[in-house]
Amino acid sequence: MTLLPRRDAAAWPRLLLWAPPVLLWLLVFNRLRVDWSVNPQYSYGWIVPLLGALVLWRRWKARPPARPPAGLRVPGTILLAGVLAGWLPLELVLESNPEWRFALWLAAGLAAGGSLGMLLLAGGRPWLRHFAFPIGFLLIAVPWPTGLENAVIQGLM
Repeated sequence: MTLLPRRDAAAWPRLLLWAPPVLLWLLVFNRLRVDWSVNPQYSYGWIVPLLGALVLWRRWKARPPARPPAGLRVPGTILLAGVLAGWLPLELVLESNPEWRFALWLAAGLAAGGSLGMLLLAGGRPWLRHFAFPIGFLLIAVPWPTGLENAVIQGLM
């Protein structure tokens, strides 16, 4: 007797492939929670992951048929391994300087790149186009680099 029906048991290895991008986003959000709590300009950041998950879930129900590219399996896997390997040095930088906004953007970029890479491998270009907005939407929670933020705010004032 198995815990899962036969067809669902085969889905678990594919479901586990999504663990690294989800883990990367959780680590990014864990880093950003300090800015969200301290800086009132970015206090909206607490709702962004929930809204992003809602948009992703709604898009998942209307997703196009998957057409995974046959020729990108090995390069895509190497790219995703590079994203995960790039996280360790970045994590060391963020430990020493947790409020460096450029490093926060690099971390969010790695998480977005890993997510988009997984979407490309799982469903091809149709999935990449279909799910690009929810992944990009999560980036609005990342604080802007200080120089850009000051230039825009001073220009608007």
